[in-house]
Amino acid sequence: MNPLRIRRLFAWLVLVAAPFAAVLAAPLPCRADLLVSDNFGHQVLRYDQNTGAFLGTLVPAGSGGLNGATGLLIANDGHLLVSSQNSNQILKYALPTGAFQGVFSSAPGLLGPADLLTAPDGRLLVTNFGGASVEAVNATTGAAEGAFASGGGLAAASYGVIGPDNNLYVSSFATNQVLRYNGATGAFIDAFASGGGLNGPTGLAFNNGDLFVASLLGQQILRFNGATGAFVNVFAEPPSLPGPQGPLPPFPSDLLFLDDGSLLVSYTGQGMIGKIASNGAPVGPFAFGGGLVVPGQMLIAEIVPEPQTAALAALAAVVGIGLARRRKAPSRG
Repeated sequence: MNPLRIRRLFAWLVLVAAPFAAVLAAPLPCRADLLVSDNFGHQVLRYDQNTGAFLGTLVPAGSGGLNGATGLLIANDGHLLVSSQNSNQILKYALPTGAFQGVFSSAPGLLGPADLLTAPDGRLLVTNFGGASVEAVNATTGAAEGAFASGGGLAAASYGVIGPDNNLYVSSFATNQVLRYNGATGAFIDAFASGGGLNGPTGLAFNNGDLFVASLLGQQILRFNGATGAFVNVFAEPPSLPGPQGPLPPFPSDLLFLDDGSLLVSYTGQGMIGKIASNGAPVGPFAFGGGLVVPGQMLIAEIVPEPQTAALAALAAVVGIGLARRRKAPSRG
């Protein structure tokens, strides 16, 4: 090939590749997915956070030994941590692929690990549904750091949340209470909330100055004053749904408030995520399908998509076609 033809080919390649290069150089847009752990399905599923549409399986059933998927948390390095309740482990998965990355922690203090949350000092806190403590784990290495919070009558620690006062609030499932612990030391402060029909407390969420608690066995979402713990009212009573062998009670578990004030609730008894309006009125089913059996915890995760392989493939195709045409072009001498 003579030098003139080589220069022309190079100029053509630059011209064709320019728009693709601009696309590839642009920042990759994040997408926010609603991730849902499936306690009985031993998997993690993805749903559209705005529409609830099923987007696919993120962590396949049993991946890495996942057994009883419950708590979800984004680790410091951007990976997804999932508590494997029945194997007493916390497992690690890549985002956005869901590929298993190893056992993050199998600390000896883990007993039916459930909720995962970050302490004010950055440590990983794990509620022990099979025990009576909240365990501390190094957020980087997964090494055990011992019991962080216990006492005060805590039994079957299901869910936890860091409150606006930076203290730790824990649902004591077996005693029908929400207990409060010092967020820095783990020392027991008080039995913060109880009564109002609270029966089998699970999910906790602060919103607009109040504490909302899922009463799993009571089939209600209760509201307590976020400063005093006094019972305010029954915020919502999710309805039962017809089933093949009679009504299916909702058994509400995890709670997740959206920016518009509406509330997402995992209904363990109905195998779906329901939605409740800001006034407490049930809106109806929000996210379901994809093989979801018993939803556990929800997490909205900002996920950076993989490199734009479609643009790369298109560029390669265009370049290949152009080269082929040039090879077939008759020589002009």
